[in-house]
Amino acid sequence: MMKNKMMRIASVLLVAVLLSTCVISGTFAKYTSSATSTDTATVAKWDITVEDVELGATTETFTFDIFNDKLAPGMSGTFELNITNNSDVNAVYSLDFTVTNASNVPIQFSTDGTSYSADLTDVTNKALTSGENKINIYWKWVTESDAADTAFGIKDTLDTVKVDVKVTVDQQV
Repeated sequence: MMKNKMMRIASVLLVAVLLSTCVISGTFAKYTSSATSTDTATVAKWDITVEDVELGATTETFTFDIFNDKLAPGMSGTFELNITNNSDVNAVYSLDFTVTNASNVPIQFSTDGTSYSADLTDVTNKALTSGENKINIYWKWVTESDAADTAFGIKDTLDTVKVDVKVTVDQQV
């Protein structure tokens, strides 16, 4: 009887050890992983300047002196329009020119230095590189004849040629 009692106690102890081992092993020996993440973004800077005038949310005005005030037969010149892109994003620019020349002074324009016409061709969706971008605008007085050219210079009220340009800069998406 003592042997049976010992066997029962040993069996109970064996079961208790097995149960403890399962419970303890589940508590101490298991794989576990976790991860967390956070992201913060800063709004990209929009910083465009045309001829030293910083463009903001409203329409700005800048100085544009293409002719240096006077025109005469045989004269020509180049105006360098400076657009600076210090933005954090890519941008494209468009130039919209309006030429007012009521007396048809024989002035012609070009944005490439080779193809001249009485009107400036609008330049649209040209990429702005980072930093300063120089856009050349060329002009020339196309001499027709000495008499026709002289007629422009001897009038009581001298003729004018006016060039307006609107620069639009958009984020390139």
